[in-house]
Amino acid sequence: MSFRHNSGNSYPPIEVHVTRGNFTESVHLIDAAVVDHQGQLVASFGPAETIRTYPRSAIKMLQAVNLIESGAYHRFDLNDRHLSLACSSHNGEAPHTNLVLDWLERIGMSEEDLVCGPHYPYDEKTARELIHRGLSPRPCHNNCSGKHTAFLTSMKALDWNPKHYDAFDHPLQKYLRKILFELSEEDLSHAPWGIDGCGIPTYAMSLLGMARGLRFLLPDVSVSAERNETFRLIREAVLKQPYYVGGSGDFCSDLMMHTQGRMILKSGAEGVYAGTLLLEGLSFALKVRDGNARAARVAAGALLRAFHGLTDHEFLQLSSHTQPEVKNWAGLTVGKIFVPHPLLG
Repeated sequence: MSFRHNSGNSYPPIEVHVTRGNFTESVHLIDAAVVDHQGQLVASFGPAETIRTYPRSAIKMLQAVNLIESGAYHRFDLNDRHLSLACSSHNGEAPHTNLVLDWLERIGMSEEDLVCGPHYPYDEKTARELIHRGLSPRPCHNNCSGKHTAFLTSMKALDWNPKHYDAFDHPLQKYLRKILFELSEEDLSHAPWGIDGCGIPTYAMSLLGMARGLRFLLPDVSVSAERNETFRLIREAVLKQPYYVGGSGDFCSDLMMHTQGRMILKSGAEGVYAGTLLLEGLSFALKVRDGNARAARVAAGALLRAFHGLTDHEFLQLSSHTQPEVKNWAGLTVGKIFVPHPLLG
């Protein structure tokens, strides 16, 4: 279904309500931009054209362009699992970390070359196993270790010195800024920037720019043959191997599995989500104003449903993400988290 005829419609920010009993305890406000395959704004929720935010991990599929266009993907004979992991915020489960370690060995590098640092796996079972065994987390457990391994692979192919690849002026970071400028149509050379959780620079972008960048994952976007092939590889990799984008119980992985190749979704820290609705020819980006992750998942689910990416049945199947329950410490349901009003009234 196309929404081109409603181009430019503006709506209030999305509201996510958190109830306890029959009383609304908290309300989160979410801004969002939705664009078509030409990058034209279809709908905005809040000031999506002007508000700027750090996209964090929500644009990893754009950053993965460097892995292919550097020639590294083919030179090192990588496959869909590697490319999906390059786009991931993975849970740190064994299949994720084993693939990172194997990949590093393939390119003649090690965990010591990763600047992302260690943290305990997002997967609780894996984290408990480490603690039970008296082991500390390693850089391979970092949710961004796939992206960083992809960076190292690109630099290997380009014969760049990987030392200090997290520095603003390193050739890798200049390369990434160039790619993001080409895709988002936003010059980031003088944009506000900071250091992401994984150690590399992150740049303030508009939600409109983020959504425009993600539209290149759509199959019918007018782009050069080389870049079209790049995004075909990325699109097919994450859809064929959604587990490697997140892992067990991850909303992005679960949604891509349930919708069987109809949409792509990626989360970012501080309440950011971005993705594409492949059949509808739309892409979007959203940001929770207070950065709350619980509201981001619910807002993303409501947005996908409103633009006919998710059917009502699929929305209910994914209710642990799209309409999660509020539970007390005894495990009793005492409230819910949901969007109370239709987004396209």
